[in-house]
Amino acid sequence: MLENLAHAGLWNHFEYWKRALVSLNEKVARDLDNKAFPLWDFNGYFPVATEEVPADSHSAQLKWVYDPSHTNVNTGNRILNIIAGRTAEDFGGRITSSNIDNWLGEQRELRDQFREANPEIVSEIIASVEKARKKSPWIISPIRPSELEINKLTNPKHADK
Repeated sequence: MLENLAHAGLWNHFEYWKRALVSLNEKVARDLDNKAFPLWDFNGYFPVATEEVPADSHSAQLKWVYDPSHTNVNTGNRILNIIAGRTAEDFGGRITSSNIDNWLGEQRELRDQFREANPEIVSEIIASVEKARKKSPWIISPIRPSELEINKLTNPKHADK
């Protein structure tokens, strides 16, 4: 799904959404004189999400997912154990304003590693995205500067002095 998102031209929007979510969570907490809710991100190029689909994918069952955007009970239990601190984090992680830049950078690195290791899969995804675009064209607007204003409103680090 992440490759579809990237090749559809929405990666920057996806990163923006994560940054905005972190900023808004922390702003509301500050406004209410509370601690921010813990935000966890399990969306990424982790082994759980990049599980190889068996050649006979019609009869085989995957260990971690039902389909590209729905995890199964194995993954759900793993996520709950990670959040509860019962197992080491081997995928996913908490995101905050202090780590979001590094987190997103690490995700881009994992994306590049996945692409290098799986060029045939990436080619299939690109072809699929292009086919969908021809069938039903869409226009993707770049993130406007006004949308970036949320950073000034919600994160003092980015506010003008």
